[in-house]
Amino acid sequence: MTHDYANKDIESLVIGKWQYEYEGFSYYEEYKKDFTYEITVKGQNLITMSALGILGSKFTGRWYLKDRTLHLRHKRQPNSSLSSDFLSFKTPFADIFHKIPLLPNIDKREIFSIDKKHMSIQVKRNSYIIIFRES
Repeated sequence: MTHDYANKDIESLVIGKWQYEYEGFSYYEEYKKDFTYEITVKGQNLITMSALGILGSKFTGRWYLKDRTLHLRHKRQPNSSLSSDFLSFKTPFADIFHKIPLLPNIDKREIFSIDKKHMSIQVKRNSYIIIFRES
């Protein structure tokens, strides 16, 4: 259980590469010592692969830990179809979505338990998944 660890201890355990599958997607996450992260998402069927073609499959940003909760501050996805110039506008089309104040720019994941091999995080209310460190 994470309640036995201080935030600094949890930070050192989070750093590394993690992989898991959830709702038709495969996730590969890397948390780095400089508090940046990279998440690569792969679709497992035609529908999820098509969605990733539009929205993008690689996400980057900065992370921090507070009160056993992992906070991910997202940047724009560089490999998205929406990130390319839209109808010759100078601003990528995806930036329009990032400027809408109702859409959160921070993803929060409560860490239920963590050790050197796996991490259990809350993904929805009363729903947890276990993710494994990539060896």
